[in-house]
Amino acid sequence: MVGLSGLTAETGQRWAGFTRSQRFADQGKMAEAEQMYQRALEGLEKAFGPEHTSTLQTVNNLGTLYKNQGKLAEAKWVSYAVR
Repeated sequence: MVGLSGLTAETGQRWAGFTRSQRFADQGKMAEAEQMYQRALEGLEKAFGPEHTSTLQTVNNLGTLYKNQGKLAEAKWVSYAVR
């Protein structure tokens, strides 16, 4: 079923995961934030494609999360995935 915004129920759930991941990161719950960003990214890529601004913002946020955790190899990989 597609709602007024054009999002399916599944995509809406993925978008909610994106906002939860931001909240987890703000609370310092990095493992939970990483998991939620990854889930949101999968859904956004599926729904909108890899070059959609929402997808790219999630990739950026995941890379920033990795950088802030000192996971520089993962952050570097994510930054290359965007290119």
